[in-house]
Amino acid sequence: MDEVDHPVDMIIYMHGGMPRDVGPWQFRAVIRDFHPNLRSTALVGVNAFIRQTINAFMRVVGQDHHKFFFAATLEEAIERIAALNDVHSAAS
Repeated sequence: MDEVDHPVDMIIYMHGGMPRDVGPWQFRAVIRDFHPNLRSTALVGVNAFIRQTINAFMRVVGQDHHKFFFAATLEEAIERIAALNDVHSAAS
């Protein structure tokens, strides 16, 4: 993301759950240290337990840094990011 000078949207596909090597402290660091070019993050395929855990972390650290949302499918994530891009393009 350091190589570009435009906003970047990220899709994280978590159908299999959280990676084994990612514990609460690593996850917290990722949530707190957003790259300035990161505009939005879509988490796809998250189960109910992981969703509740992520929501709790986001309430603690705040969500003011960028747009963050859950999507059931990759297609939904792509559609929602495209809609965000349309809104940002219209505002420019």
